[in-house]
Amino acid sequence: MVVTVLRAAALSFVVGLLGCGQDQHGTAPGDEVMPPPPSANAVWVDDRLHVDVPVPIVTIGFSDEEVGALRGALQPHAVDHSYGEINQILPLEIDGLLRGDLNEYVPLSGDVYSLPVLPTAHYDLTQANAALEAAFQAQLDHVRLESGHFDANAMEDWLASQLDLQSATPTVVLLHLKRFGISEHGWHIQGETGHRAPVRVFGERYPLVVLDPSAVEDPWVGSNAEDFTRYTEASDTPVIARFVRYLTEFRLLQGPLYAPSQKPCHAITGIMAVKSTTSIAENFLRPVSEALVVERIQTSFEQLTGSDTYFDLKLIELPQDDLVLDLITRLEYGGFELLKGYLTENFERFHVDHPGCAEYLSIVVENDAASVPGWVVLYGYGAYDDDRDSRISASWVNDIYRLLADVESPLCISNCNTKEYLNLWEYLFAHETGHLLGQRHPHDVSSRSAEASSSDAFSSIWSNMSYQNEGRWIAFGQIDRNNWLRNRASLALLEAYEAGREDSPAWRAAMSAADRLDWEGVWEQLRSS
Repeated sequence: MVVTVLRAAALSFVVGLLGCGQDQHGTAPGDEVMPPPPSANAVWVDDRLHVDVPVPIVTIGFSDEEVGALRGALQPHAVDHSYGEINQILPLEIDGLLRGDLNEYVPLSGDVYSLPVLPTAHYDLTQANAALEAAFQAQLDHVRLESGHFDANAMEDWLASQLDLQSATPTVVLLHLKRFGISEHGWHIQGETGHRAPVRVFGERYPLVVLDPSAVEDPWVGSNAEDFTRYTEASDTPVIARFVRYLTEFRLLQGPLYAPSQKPCHAITGIMAVKSTTSIAENFLRPVSEALVVERIQTSFEQLTGSDTYFDLKLIELPQDDLVLDLITRLEYGGFELLKGYLTENFERFHVDHPGCAEYLSIVVENDAASVPGWVVLYGYGAYDDDRDSRISASWVNDIYRLLADVESPLCISNCNTKEYLNLWEYLFAHETGHLLGQRHPHDVSSRSAEASSSDAFSSIWSNMSYQNEGRWIAFGQIDRNNWLRNRASLALLEAYEAGREDSPAWRAAMSAADRLDWEGVWEQLRSS
């Protein structure tokens, strides 16, 4: 059945994006620094870990009065997130599925639980001093592009070199360029295979995110940015403060979609199922197998987990290699439950085993024009069976999408002028598997404390969990990693508590690590015992 197996494996280490260190060097951002709490004040109360998290904020282009108003508006903010489970009644035999006995296999929505870690954000505002503001203004001249936008990548690199960044507490930079005589402007993000501009929020290649309320609105976010429109005056304090609180909920302290696995390693098998003999695009354009870079997918998971992670890619030709799989995948989204049942029943046949590791199966289907419904051209879905602890995602790319979006196609109407190739298959593997690992989109949360459950305001950050990037970057950002570590540690604490280990040396060591916001240390202490 399997034509080719490509394997990439990572040793256990933490990868800093673009070679960045955890502690950056540089000048102090201002004359007045509000000290963070002496410790995180970690305490386990009522089945939850209460912890204080400093949020460093550096303002550039804001007056003393404006910074004072922001300090008053940004009071401590508890972020009460939850996560869910998706369970499913699975068939004991696949015959019923093929007969169409669908009523037996209706999916069940699982319970929603409060995240065991309850962090409270403490905003520490620092106003950039005159020297840093002057250096920033000079840097603007160096990063101005011919398009009239500013180079977000170069500015992020520069800010990272100037600020004392700490990985556990990412820094927020608030910009307002009117102070420098700049009105109409936006930011340009260059990805691995394309760009996005104009945007007004960027960052996360480092433990750093930049908000520029004075930039033009990001046209991609449309009306789902909670009215974070352009603010020509830095004195729009209430709205800018709300912008920061949203950032805290949706990015800095974002909870998981599903519970992250507590196993020490991760075994991800990607299935690239190509209807090569029936696809117009596959026979007309470059083969999918040539457009897919396994190492780039592998690197994205290394960046997120820092644990032993394996990515094995199987290339399957349909229908000849698996007639049943071919028939089920023609149903596309409507057939996901059938597909999940089939993959679950045949899990060992599809999955490449790595003993002791969490198991993930992610399939991307290159569909043809006969798929139903044909107008659905690109999407994915991820869920898991918590009883088996196996996690499965599925994505589809149809002929019509490739013919309209692939720069090799004479029908191309997307990214054709710039000849930017969208790495859709890499993006779907990384994105949907990211969900299986517990990662959310940057536009959604499940929280009792959030002012909204969805906002596209932060979709331009450096993360393959964003819908906005469309494969332009196949990486998880530094804040993705921070959230993954904290959320994994959160569930480890709950497991230890439920096992009655509160009085153990490992628990005390884990609580000490939590007091330092060392979430990897929390997990290691509990795992080692």
